[in-house]
Amino acid sequence: MSKLDKILEENSDVWKNKSAFMNYLRGGLRKSVWSRHPVKIKLIKERRKRITNPKPSKAHPTVWGAECDVCKKDYAQKDIQVDHIRDDVNRLNDVEDIQEFVEGLSLVTMDDLRLVCKPCHGVITHSQRKGITFEEAKIEKEIIALCKDDKLLLDKLSKLGVQSSNVPTTKKGRKKLLTELLKGGL
Repeated sequence: MSKLDKILEENSDVWKNKSAFMNYLRGGLRKSVWSRHPVKIKLIKERRKRITNPKPSKAHPTVWGAECDVCKKDYAQKDIQVDHIRDDVNRLNDVEDIQEFVEGLSLVTMDDLRLVCKPCHGVITHSQRKGITFEEAKIEKEIIALCKDDKLLLDKLSKLGVQSSNVPTTKKGRKKLLTELLKGGL
């Protein structure tokens, strides 16, 4: 029996399974190591600038922000994240992944990092997890968001030229049609 199996068996009331334990460990490492990483903080301080407040206020006409390295738009600092520039996702799904995960999280230089807005970071992560291009991931993320709101989905299909009589009646059918229309342009 491995050490992890013993921990899980003795603490089944704390962690339901191995996945729950790995999620705990991953989150703890990100919070303790990554959130206060000196190189990450240095990058933010060097790249931040005063931008027009996206939520106009007489008291605060400008706020701290930065330009997204992907879309090149300015965002308030709360909407900017630091991304590791890499082609793969640094996974932590097993005990054997711990060293590689910690190294990927902590052994970084300024050249390994970039500032990205939250929407672009979500697309980057999705593309890495799925092994697809940024553009394909952007479309998939749009499809996921639209399929959560039937009105938005129907509006999008209408804008794409689909007449209401041709819209499938099932969610699965609508998603399939939307996917074909949006991915057809790739």
